[in-house]
Amino acid sequence: PETSVFKKGEVLFGVARAKQAMRRAKLGLVVEGYFDVIQLHAAGLEVAVASLGTALGAEQLRAAGRLSGGRVVLLLDGDRAGNQALERLCTEVLPGLHGAELDVRIGALPDGFKDPAEVLQGMGNERGLQALTNHSLGGALAWTEGYALRV
Repeated sequence: PETSVFKKGEVLFGVARAKQAMRRAKLGLVVEGYFDVIQLHAAGLEVAVASLGTALGAEQLRAAGRLSGGRVVLLLDGDRAGNQALERLCTEVLPGLHGAELDVRIGALPDGFKDPAEVLQGMGNERGLQALTNHSLGGALAWTEGYALRV
């Protein structure tokens, strides 16, 4: 339960392990699920975090930005729920963060995969990390462009 000290909408899952890596890489990777974060960390991509069982919000994006020097890539699931979450972020949350010194980008999963954990499971850690790094992170578009292409 939320309290005056703990607010789910302001906390990121995996941040305790990710924060040093995010600072070093100057990058935060925000994914949808806890399992995605656990799998990505286990495979060596420790910049991954996720919302804490709530819809990703402005405070969580600001927190990721503070740790990563402002560079955040959203890598949401490729299913209907992920597309709806992306639409909500791009129409309701991100426009309100204009001027917040955040470079938010949208990454896409390799074709045929529904989430980052599935990429690692299907391709193996080494090839999966390479695909995520090259395709999802390297090809991430500014959120205004990425949203227009995905919907």
